[in-house]
Parts: sequence; structure tokens; C-alpha cells
Amino acid sequence: MIIPLFNHAGTIADVLDEVIGSGRAVIVVDDGSTDGGMERAQAVMASAPAGSRAVRLQRNMGKAQALRRGMQEARSIGARIAITVDADGQHDASRIDAFERAMDDAGPGTWMVVGDRGPIPANYPLGRLVGRMLSSLAVRAACGREVGDAACGMRAYRLNEILSIRCIGGRYAWEEEVIIRAAWRGGRTAEVSIPVIYRDPAVARSHYRFIRDWSEGTLVLGGSVLVRVLDPRARWAPDGAPMTEVLWPIAAGGRMTSLMAVFAAGISGTVAAVVALIADGAAAQGVTAAVIGLAALRTRTPIMAVAAGACVGWLLPVAGLLASLPVALVASVALISRMRRERPASAAARA
Repeated sequence: MIIPLFNHAGTIADVLDEVIGSGRAVIVVDDGSTDGGMERAQAVMASAPAGSRAVRLQRNMGKAQALRRGMQEARSIGARIAITVDADGQHDASRIDAFERAMDDAGPGTWMVVGDRGPIPANYPLGRLVGRMLSSLAVRAACGREVGDAACGMRAYRLNEILSIRCIGGRYAWEEEVIIRAAWRGGRTAEVSIPVIYRDPAVARSHYRFIRDWSEGTLVLGGSVLVRVLDPRARWAPDGAPMTEVLWPIAAGGRMTSLMAVFAAGISGTVAAVVALIADGAAAQGVTAAVIGLAALRTRTPIMAVAAGACVGWLLPVAGLLASLPVALVASVALISRMRRERPASAAARA
């Protein structure tokens, strides 16, 4: 078990009590805490199983570095698989066994098992839900893997394979990027349902900083999609979205396919509008059409939606520039907001 810790003194003791109760060795990596959380962790870990340890980084280096350091420590004591749990108490330790079983059942070709928090309650913050779905959308576009909760921090990792991956993201974006890069190398990803748990923000406050972390995430995920479009070595996930999704709405498509269609129409419309305004002639439009088509095929994006967006941008460039992406964003938020409701009780029981 690996627990990255940064200024969660109010919750780390409870989290450790639950995790230690699972009987597994625990590695706490303190990422430069200043609230005494490390001292509380060390006090509780006196009763932890053999192999447990607390590691302190000299300064705050970001969640990605804390996770990788924890994985290196886990591998040094002979572990092949590590399960990560956040220190804020918003992960259910009773699901630890489910992650281990899922990894065993999936076999060595599966490099990680990702938690999928659900069912989504009616009071789930819309901003958080939008961020969750858009990050999953970027993962889907970059590697084809449809993950319900690409940002979830409760996971199981196959250590040798994950430590061989080098990512760009150094903080929260790492958890999405590692799914993409694992898929590019042929690794599979499985999922386990876990409950949504809210803690009082005064006790379990988020350290996500919008300007810093949103900017990093956008650059990392957007760059990953671009790499997928241009680099033939960026492979599609073995169990990724099929090529038939480019036929949407003719072919069957779920919520993620619909979200891809809406978002891609807005992007293609904006790109086409910009080209129409700054470059005149059939040649420029032909090159733009070829690039948009390549991007759609490489990311398995519904081609009809992409073509419709591009036509709007070419035929009505000013209107397309002003409206294509904003309308797509509004439509995407509306589509995502439909998820913010309670699922049937049977679904909650399965989770």
C-alpha cells in the first residue's frame, strides 16, 4: 500500500488505521508536509506490518513524484504490485481486496486497475464532474481507453511496468497521462467500482490549484492527443474504442462517443474558421481538411460531427470562430450534467 501525504494531518491517522487493518505493508511518502501529518503517520505506523516505512521528500515535489518514490520503495522490498490510496480519507479501504483480485484476474497484460467512483449522487459538484469527464475524454482521444474516472487516485499498479514509463506531468496530470502511455505500449487497464466519499473540506481540503494544475493537465492531455495524431508509435489501446465509432450516429455510441462528437465538432469548426479567415484558397482548405480528417481517424472521432463543424467554420468563418467552441463547451457541460443524479439502488449495490 502506498499513501502520498501532503498536509492531511487531520485524516492520515484514520486512513492508516484502515489500511494497516488490511494486513499489507504500508509506505507513506510525505511530500513536504508542514502541518505535522508525517509525525502522526509515524506514530500510527508503529503497529504496521513488516516492510512498512515512512519516507519524507525534502520539499513538495508533486503527487507524481511522491507516487513514484513510493513505488520505488515498494519494489525495493520485493513487491510486484502496489495499491495507492489518497491521504484525505475519500477512498474506501474495504475495496482494497477488490483491486488485488481484479489485478490477479486480469493477468500480467493489465498494468493497472483504476477506481471508478460511483454511483454519482445528485449533489455531486458539477465542476468536479465536468473535469472528471473531460480528462476521461482526453484519455479516450489519446489512446482509445474508455476510463470512467481517469483522475481517481485509488489504483493498483504493476510496479515494473509502471516504473518503466516516463511521463511529462509532475502533479495531478500524471495519473491520467500514465494511463495513456501504458496503452501506447500495449498495457491494459481494468476498473473497479468504489463509492463516492465526501469529507469536510476543512479537514480533507483539496490541494488542487486551478491555475497551476489545470494548466498542466490541459497541456499534458492536449499534447498527448496531438502525439497520438502525429506519431505512429503511439498505439491504440488493445481494448480501445473501435473504428466503428467514427460512424456515429449511424453506429451505436454511448455517452463518451456523444461527448467526443460534440467536442470535436467545436474544435474542427474553430480550426476551419481560423484557416478561412487567415488563408484564402482551395489549397489551404484542402490541407486543413486533410489534417482534420487525419485527427478524426486517429482518435476514432465521429466523422460526421467533425465534418459538420468544419463546414460551419469554412462557410461562416466569423460565426464559426465566435460560436463553434463555446457552443460545444456548453453542450458538453449539459451532456455531462445529465450524469449528476442517483443511479438505481441495484447499481449502488454493485458499486
